[in-house]
Amino acid sequence: MNLYDKAEKYYQRLLNDLLITNPTSDYIIDCYLCLKGVAEKRGDYDIALAYCCLSIEQSTNYSLNLIRSYKEMGLAYLNVHSKSDALDCQFKALTIQEQINDAKESIADTWLNIGLIYSVQLRPENDLALEYFFKALDTFKELQIHDDIAP
Repeated sequence: MNLYDKAEKYYQRLLNDLLITNPTSDYIIDCYLCLKGVAEKRGDYDIALAYCCLSIEQSTNYSLNLIRSYKEMGLAYLNVHSKSDALDCQFKALTIQEQINDAKESIADTWLNIGLIYSVQLRPENDLALEYFFKALDTFKELQIHDDIAP
C-alpha cells in the first residue's frame, strides 16, 4: 500500500466517522478537500472534482467554507484544462467574499488565482492576468504581508 492509498484510507475513515457522529462538522469539508488533494496527486482529476462538489454541497451553511470549496474547485479545473469553469468558480468565491466583507488577504488570494488562470490559458489574456496580479500585489503590500515580493 503506497502513501496515497494510506492517506485516502485515513481520510475516508475519518469522513465516514464524522458523517455518523457529527454530520454538520467543518472537518467533513476538510476531509473532502484532502481527498481531493490525494486524487489530484494520483492524476484522478474527475474524482478530485467530485470531492469538490461534495465539499460545496456540505458548505452551504457556512460562507467561508463555501468560498474555500469554490477556490479549490477552480484550481482543480485547471488540471482538466477547463479555464472557463476555473474562472467561474473563482468569481463565485469572490462574489461571496465581497458579500460577506471577507478579509482583504483572502480576497487578494482569489485575485491571484484569477490572474493565474488568465495567464495559463491557451491564449493567455495577459492584460487581465496583470490586472488581477496587481490588485493582489497592491493588497499584499497594503497589508504588509509579503514585504519581500515588492519594494
